[in-house]
Order: sequence, then C-alpha cells, then structure tokens
Amino acid sequence: MDFSRVFDTIRHQPFMQKMGALYSPENIFNRLVLCHITKLHNVVSLAAFINGRIIQGSAVGPPAYMVAASDLHPIHADNHMLKYADKTYLLVGSSNIATLAAEFERVKT
Repeated sequence: MDFSRVFDTIRHQPFMQKMGALYSPENIFNRLVLCHITKLHNVVSLAAFINGRIIQGSAVGPPAYMVAASDLHPIHADNHMLKYADKTYLLVGSSNIATLAAEFERVKT
C-alpha cells in the first residue's frame, strides 16, 4: 500500500509538538513552526504566524516529513513500513490481510 499522497500536507499542531520534543536551536524552531516571513527583492513582510499545514515539496517538506513520520510504525510485527524521502509504504503479506484495517486506522490516527 502506497501512502505517499497521505503526507502531501502535514498537520501543524502535531508537527509543532514533535519539533518541540527535539533538541534544536530556538531560532530554527521558531522559523519552522511559529512564524513565516517573506522577502521579495528588498521588501520584507511582517511575521505571519503559522496555524495551517506544511506542504510537501516546499523547502521544509522533507525534514518536516521525517519529523512527522518518525513515530509511525506498523502495529503488527509481521507487517513492515518502509519510508524513503517523503514516501511511506506499508507491506502486508497475504497471511496478515486481517491486520490491514488496524494498520490503516493507525496511519490515519
């Protein structure tokens, strides 16, 4: 099962909580999760506070995906979850097909 489209956007609140749990310099944390400033030529915008989603494909997309998906693991030992760049794949063998609904619910949660 390919979940690559699931992570096209990352919910901001859980991302902020996970980033807060990591050790990172305060200025980096503030840039990634608290506010956004845009510069075009020599004009700099006011700070806009972020409360939406982080779009994959943006400059912070791959690191945001790594943080967001860091605690995503299969529930059942015989199933496997592979992560690469901003892609996540769940491998469930035919003998474990009964575990699929629980695995989907875990990913959704």
